Amino acid sequence: MVVCFMPAIRRLAQISRADEAHVREDIARLPELLDHADGLIEDGTIGSSEPNAADFQILASVAVLRAFVDLGRQLRGRPCEAAARQLYPDWPSIPSGLPAG
Repeated sequence: MVVCFMPAIRRLAQISRADEAHVREDIARLPELLDHADGLIEDGTIGSSEPNAADFQILASVAVLRAFVDLGRQLRGRPCEAAARQLYPDWPSIPSGLPAG
């Protein structure tokens, strides 16, 4: 079934700049982006008892990152990880497989 979607997946990867160089750049920026998400929690913009649109958008992204076995270690113990886990407790794991380095 996945084979049928490969042309669409490749096109979406092109549109979103998902080539290896850009993925490596984004991963290198991850600590900075997570610091920003933690700051949004600290100032009350996200992470309160009443979720808002920003919670659903930002914390869904954090939940996806947390699901990647290779990236989840960078999130452990962060406020954004805890907030994402609270909003999205049952997010499935994504196995290892990022490029080395």
